[in-house]
Amino acid sequence: MQLVIDIDEDTYKKLKEYFANDDCGFPNDLAIAKGIPIVQCKECDYWKKSENSLQGRCCLLQMYPTGEWFCGNAKRKENK
Repeated sequence: MQLVIDIDEDTYKKLKEYFANDDCGFPNDLAIAKGIPIVQCKECDYWKKSENSLQGRCCLLQMYPTGEWFCGNAKRKENK
């Protein structure tokens, strides 16, 4: 499994510098993505909030994540 983090160029350089000075080195399971927005479930078109709960239903993946969760299949809701 690979963790993908969306960060800006300056933060990326600082992370590389930090891990270069660390004995452990840069983690192999960390990837940096630039310009790919992370969409939380509460912002996704596939997620419908449940009443009286922090969870909602993901119509695409058939699961019940909270609005704070996210996945690679998200589709940001368009403002109507």
